[in-house]
Amino acid sequence: MKDSSEFVLNCTQQSVEISMILSEMSMRALATQAEALLPQLKFALTRPEIEGSFRQSGERLLSLDDRSWQILLRQVQSDSLTTALWYLKNLEIAQAVFRNVSTRVIAILLEDLNERYYGQDPDTVLEPVAIRGREALAEIMGIVDRLQQEGQITC
Repeated sequence: MKDSSEFVLNCTQQSVEISMILSEMSMRALATQAEALLPQLKFALTRPEIEGSFRQSGERLLSLDDRSWQILLRQVQSDSLTTALWYLKNLEIAQAVFRNVSTRVIAILLEDLNERYYGQDPDTVLEPVAIRGREALAEIMGIVDRLQQEGQITC
């Protein structure tokens, strides 16, 4: 997903000035995090936009080849994988996972998804449930980063 806008954020404190150029999605993520820290601020982001800003990090998974998927999947807990798949709402990522696991594991994942999340949209569930999705995705992306730094995968 290509951002169409860039934002310049200027911060000045005691004669030190810092300027950052942020993509639209990065700006939305920053706004969401600021809102959590400063609840008196009011932002005009919708829930799908908020969750979409968190999901953006998972888009890197689309660049993994099958070998990298297999290495990654060996290190991801089943519970985290199920929750992240539900949270991401991305058929291409789900297909990549299913392509790289056994039919038995596919059946288990689908059953778990159905039992835990049937009819639930990560954009409309209660905040604590959405937070579990964000955390599961963050955990997986942390594993991706570590494996990439170790040279075991590329993305």
